[in-house]
Amino acid sequence: MPSVGTATRYDPLYPGDSQTFNSSGTFNLPPGIHIVNVQLTGATGNSGAAGNDGAAGNDGNAGTAGTGGAAGNAGGAGNSGNPGNAGNNGAAGNAGAAGNGNAGNAGNPGNSGTGGGGGGGGGGGASGVKAAPGTVGNPGNPGNAAPSGGNGGAGGAGGSGNPAGSPGAAGSPGSAGNAGGNGNVGSNGNNGNLNAGGAGGSGGAGANGNDGNAGTGATSGGAGGSGNPGSDGNAGNAGADGNAGADGNTGGTTSFVGNANNLTATGGAGGNGGAAGTGGAAGAAGTGNDGADGNPGNAGNNGAAGTGGSAGNAGNPGNAGNPGSAGSGGSRGNGGGLGGGGNGGTGSSTVAGNIGSPDGNVNSFGNGGNGGTGGLTGAVGGRGGRPNAGNSGNSGNSGSSGNAGSAGNAGSGATNGNAGGAGANGNPGNAGADGNANAGGSGGSGNSGGSGNPGSAGTTNNTNVRLTVAQEAIAVTVPSNGQAVINWERQ
Repeated sequence: MPSVGTATRYDPLYPGDSQTFNSSGTFNLPPGIHIVNVQLTGATGNSGAAGNDGAAGNDGNAGTAGTGGAAGNAGGAGNSGNPGNAGNNGAAGNAGAAGNGNAGNAGNPGNSGTGGGGGGGGGGGASGVKAAPGTVGNPGNPGNAAPSGGNGGAGGAGGSGNPAGSPGAAGSPGSAGNAGGNGNVGSNGNNGNLNAGGAGGSGGAGANGNDGNAGTGATSGGAGGSGNPGSDGNAGNAGADGNAGADGNTGGTTSFVGNANNLTATGGAGGNGGAAGTGGAAGAAGTGNDGADGNPGNAGNNGAAGTGGSAGNAGNPGNAGNPGSAGSGGSRGNGGGLGGGGNGGTGSSTVAGNIGSPDGNVNSFGNGGNGGTGGLTGAVGGRGGRPNAGNSGNSGNSGSSGNAGSAGNAGSGATNGNAGGAGANGNPGNAGADGNANAGGSGGSGNSGGSGNPGSAGTTNNTNVRLTVAQEAIAVTVPSNGQAVINWERQ
């Protein structure tokens, strides 16, 4: 293969540059380049492994337990208890409450009065016809009656006819309506109720007597025997030492291959393994506890106390209170006032009848009658007067309270208390418990192994290489943690 020409080697289109490889790849020689600087760095060696930990020491043996002491003797019996006290008599019953008298009811109000009837209508005037005698006018209608009240007045008579060619005379006025009646008087109020007095309360029950005191003079039991001492256990064995750590591996080689001058950079040496850990210390021997002393015998029991006497009879109940007197009823109310009758209408239709008098406040009245027809129409009669409402009745009188009952008598029949029980002998003491055997002490933990040394750094090869083949492809091998840097300039 011929070398690259001078014109090509100095062409400014191919400036200098640099390429870095952190992993394996291919370096492609740029056109016009003959000399490159290659810097190869080998991988660092691996660190050495850590040493193993030492084994723990064995536990010590447990101590032997001591035997317990003998039980103590029982104590002597105490004296008999004292007799109980006599029971109490019952308390007297409470007196009954007095009865209450209720007040009488109020009287009922009086009924409203009734309204007056309506006035009658005025009579009609006679009609006059030319060249003929006039005819008589029609009479007015009677007034309406009030509801439950007075009747309406009669209608007025019609006017008489005059000679031919003359108007007839006007009719007569209607009669006034009848007045309404007065309302009914209210009824009397009802008498009040009388309540019976409350019954007296029952007497309190008698209380039982108090118990007697316990007996005295019991003696203490004998002391228990002493326990035997325990023996100590043996000491444990020491732990074994750990193994040393393994050495690290040598680092990989970096290479630049593909021309007459192949280049390599070797990896660093592996680190040394860590030192082995030492074994743990032996466990201490276990100790044996002494046996417990025997318990002394229990003291004798004192005699039981006598029970209290039985309760007395309950007290008699109190007497009932007297009932209260009933209240009297209220007086009745007055009746309502009547309504006046309505006045009659006139023979002329222009003036109606007046409203009846007196005129109250309750709407219950008769309307006036219509006027009669004829030459002249009669006027409407006036309406009847309204009635008034009755008055309310008076309130009833209050009843009087009864007298309270008297207290009952106290109860009787309390009895004496029972005699106290005899004292009992005490129980013998319990034997002493055997001593506990304590376990031996735990062995000491082994020491940790030493850490491994780090590996050495790889070697560096920095060399200028002249290349004879244009655009030659060169294999570059880069291991983990290795590196290749290639620099070139224009020739």
